[in-house]
Order: sequence, then C-alpha cells, then structure tokens
Amino acid sequence: EVNRLAEAWLAPQVADVLRSDTSEGTIRNRIEEQLAIVQTYIAGDGRKAEELREWRVNAITNYTFDQDSRLKGFGVGGGFRWQSAVAIGTEFIDDPELGILPDVNNPVWGPEDLKFDAWFSYKTKLSQNVDWLLKLNVRNVFNEDDLIPVFYNADGSGKVYRLAKERDWFLSSTFRF
Repeated sequence: EVNRLAEAWLAPQVADVLRSDTSEGTIRNRIEEQLAIVQTYIAGDGRKAEELREWRVNAITNYTFDQDSRLKGFGVGGGFRWQSAVAIGTEFIDDPELGILPDVNNPVWGPEDLKFDAWFSYKTKLSQNVDWLLKLNVRNVFNEDDLIPVFYNADGSGKVYRLAKERDWFLSSTFRF
C-alpha cells in the first residue's frame, strides 16, 4: 500500500522536476532528493508518529480561605501542564541497498514541556442576590522567552526553533445573580 502511494506521489514530482529549470542542480540530484522523501515515508511505515507527544499530565489545585479567617473571600490556586519529549528529527544511515535513509529507530528528541500557572481570587457578596468574583490569572509563570527546538537538521546545519508561549496576565470579573 505504501509503495503504491509513494509511486502515485512521486510521478507528479518527477514530472515537475523534468519540466523545471535545472539551474539548482542536475535532474538526477533533484529526483534523488524526491526519492529520499519517499524512502523516509516507507521507512516509517507502520510506526507510531514520533512527532506526537506520547504522555500529557495536567493538574490544578485551588484553596479558598474559610469564612472564619482574616482572609475570608480570598483564594489562591495553581496548576501545571507537562508533556513528554517529542521527536524532532533523525540521524541518517547509509544503507548498502537503499542508500541514505533516516534512522527511524533512533530519533533525535526535543525537550519535555513543563508549564506552571497561578491565580489569585477574591469573592464577596455585593447584595443578597449578587456575588462578585475578581480573579487574576498568570499563565506560564516561569517562562523566560525560551527557544524550543522543533526540527533537527541531520546534515549538521542546526535546528529550527520557536519561541515559547509568553507569560500571560489577565484579570476577570464575574457577577453571579
């Protein structure tokens, strides 16, 4: 099935290469580049998608001070979000029969992802029928504008990075009646 799909995908790619300007390399080199892409898909056939994180954990907690406390109406909470490492590429191996192939059995792993959130709240009764909740949320508390690798170039030319999600502050006010 994969070979049939690979051939169906490759035929228009080869046709495009043959029709295009060859100033960037020989036709043979460009066809070999396209074949390497197809071989990558064939090598990974039947394997789980490594670019998806296998595990995730989310946890939250909240504490509201009781009615007899000096901090009556105040609350504090927090949470964390963790995701396991993700594959960001592979090294390549030189197979004697198939040529240069990605080593799908040994992926290059990116970092795990861990984020912390916090919130502070105040709740009071404005009248007999109206409750008011004021809440300050801080998402990604410890973010320091990190660079996160998302793709590994096996030729040694470096990695592709993205910026981590910035720290968010937001204030919400809720009236319940």
